[in-house]
Amino acid sequence: MSSKSSDDLVHARSLLETIARSFLRGSAHGSREARNRLGDELVEVTKRLSNQERTRLARSIPSVVAAFPPEGRRDFHSFLDAALAAAEEMQSRKGDSAVSSPWDPASPGSTAQPQGRQRTAAPATIGKHPRAWITAAVAAFVGLSVVVVQLVHDDRGVTTQGRPAESPATGQLPALLAGEQTIAISVEDGRGGYRRQYPQGRTYATVTGFTSLNEVASLDAWLRDRAATPGASDGDHAIHTTIVPAVQEVAVRELGTARGAAVAVDPATGHILAMASTPGYDPNLLADPDTASAALRSLHADATEPLSNRATTGIVAAPGEVFEVVTAAAALSNGYTADTQLPGPAVLTLPGMTTQLANRDNQACSSTGTTTLADALRTSCTTAFADLGIRLGGRTLQEQAQAFGIGRAGHIPVPVQPSVFPDVRSPHEAAWAAVGAFDVRITPLQLAMISSGIANQGKVATPTLLADHVGEPPMSPATLTATTPEVAGALAAMMRGAVVSGPARGLTIPGLPVAGLICDSPNGSAGITWATAFASTGGRSIAVAVALENHDKRTLSAQTAAVTRGLIRAGLDVNE
Repeated sequence: MSSKSSDDLVHARSLLETIARSFLRGSAHGSREARNRLGDELVEVTKRLSNQERTRLARSIPSVVAAFPPEGRRDFHSFLDAALAAAEEMQSRKGDSAVSSPWDPASPGSTAQPQGRQRTAAPATIGKHPRAWITAAVAAFVGLSVVVVQLVHDDRGVTTQGRPAESPATGQLPALLAGEQTIAISVEDGRGGYRRQYPQGRTYATVTGFTSLNEVASLDAWLRDRAATPGASDGDHAIHTTIVPAVQEVAVRELGTARGAAVAVDPATGHILAMASTPGYDPNLLADPDTASAALRSLHADATEPLSNRATTGIVAAPGEVFEVVTAAAALSNGYTADTQLPGPAVLTLPGMTTQLANRDNQACSSTGTTTLADALRTSCTTAFADLGIRLGGRTLQEQAQAFGIGRAGHIPVPVQPSVFPDVRSPHEAAWAAVGAFDVRITPLQLAMISSGIANQGKVATPTLLADHVGEPPMSPATLTATTPEVAGALAAMMRGAVVSGPARGLTIPGLPVAGLICDSPNGSAGITWATAFASTGGRSIAVAVALENHDKRTLSAQTAAVTRGLIRAGLDVNE
């Protein structure tokens, strides 16, 4: 069985857990649109699984449930019972194409239907539990509702035995290394088996995850499933990650206790040099059978969501003004130049509406009311980019966003939630999308890849956490062509201007040319503070993205800038 098949199983399990959490915690954990995308993706992934893998996916449902607090488990059991009844009905209609998308059933009275298809009414049980369509679709595509039924009912008395970290060939999973540091290793558990140990504790938890009752999206989860795949065992081979300890340690230290994430990437190779999400957790507590159950309950009950990997799935949010670099790329690729004059009024009235879009300071972008494209990016002139979005149109903006990788599902090799550029249907929607609003959503990893592509002459290298491809011959990184080298060069110059004399001055590192952008939540509002930057010296390059959640209505640009500078210094070995 191929490593791709193993990746699909890990991806499916991660999607299943993410969807379950999302519905248990309600809209605060993700929009309906995001859940719909996850559900559709889960259906497609399960189609590619073998029967054996589908069985293993079904068997993961009880461990998902076991991780929730008691009241959540009761709710989810009720949800599953309704879902399984729906699944049985769906399976009894094999080949019935009338069943429409289970992820977003039409609201009562809705008449909008996909062309050529008719929606079949949901079973009566779904009327009581509309969310049950999620597991109904999973069970239908997995094709194992009987197995799931048995497992769900068996789970009523689930125990807290840790899952052994074992490979069929060697009795243990291979070690994970970051540079010379061992970040995960299998040790004897005193019970005739092995358990995972994480010598560096929480520093690498975002990378390693944990092996216990239930894995988050992590390298350890991927290794465990790979080890259980016939013919794919790595024996005693140690897996070298791309993580650079000095950069990872800075990321974790600078983020501190904030709710946020930081990602650093080598633009030429796509190697992820650091990936941190805070507040974190100690995976050792989750790997020990004696402490795993209590630790999981505590972590799931924590409102700060320490188990969430904010770098890849936990933060999927509107990027705001940092997205204007994508709009600038679209403009430069369609006949505009850095010197093209754009209107930059204090306020822009959107076409066909009375709604007005204003600059952050309610001031025009220049004394003349016009600005160049370069100055618009340097000063973050919102009205200029909104007007540019109207002129370019939604299709052009979408094509440019997709060229940077937005909308693509990723594996590093653990799953990455796709970023989103919405279906723009009107000029005013194009205006909002051009400035990173409307329904544009990105992850910190995606933002790092955008900067990485600009730093790499328009080529976006596929990100990865694996340095040695698990014993396979090293390959050149797959790339996307986001822009031409000329466009990338122009964008880099504009971003350097933002650091020299624009809102991104906080990213300045003396003696090192830094190209970057920063976008803070407005005073008095909650949201995300974003920063992205890249720099090169001595033949080395690094691209960085940082996102901090603002929960107390403070501006966080200073802390975000400090994290960004620290990552660049560590990655390029530049002293203070």
